Amino acid sequence: MLKFASLAGSFAAVVLLAACGTSTGKAAPKAEPYNQADADYLGPMNQLHGQLTSYSLQAAARAASPEVKALAATLSAHGGGMFDQNVVWMKAAGDQPGLTMKEDHGDSNGAIPGFIGSQDDTKLGQAKGAAYDRTFVTLMIANIQGDITMSRSEVAAGRNDAVKAFAQAELQQHTADVQRMQTLLAQLPTR
Repeated sequence: MLKFASLAGSFAAVVLLAACGTSTGKAAPKAEPYNQADADYLGPMNQLHGQLTSYSLQAAARAASPEVKALAATLSAHGGGMFDQNVVWMKAAGDQPGLTMKEDHGDSNGAIPGFIGSQDDTKLGQAKGAAYDRTFVTLMIANIQGDITMSRSEVAAGRNDAVKAFAQAELQQHTADVQRMQTLLAQLPTR
């Protein structure tokens, strides 16, 4: 069985480090400013994490394969934690004058890489058994690849060090996660 527990562990470490401030016991420095790249990352990322959590909770109940159920449980826990942290960062960035938080959820127009549109949502909703498992894993791979794409942009252009560190951790972890999910997908029955 493939292991995905490291996904949640790496996120928890990033959030803990970001929350701790300094290792000297002194108070954390004043919150760093955000730029538009940070805001452009956080809004859509929260929507991806929301989808990741929602679809994973559904898959935990509907998946046929124990490996897919385990993946769904891990992704659900990870996505929920990311969603909560993003809300905190989004509020801080939104409170900064001159920044615009994106509210567009993309759907089928491709505005957010990896966002699951209505056609794929319908396909997943109608699938059963092995077809459900394969569709779910395929959609989660695309969702996480969207996360990777946006995290690369944040690392390159973001200003807030905590958000950039989060994006860097996402890049490293999700690259390995996608490889594991592709291996799982190849092992799932086609019918």
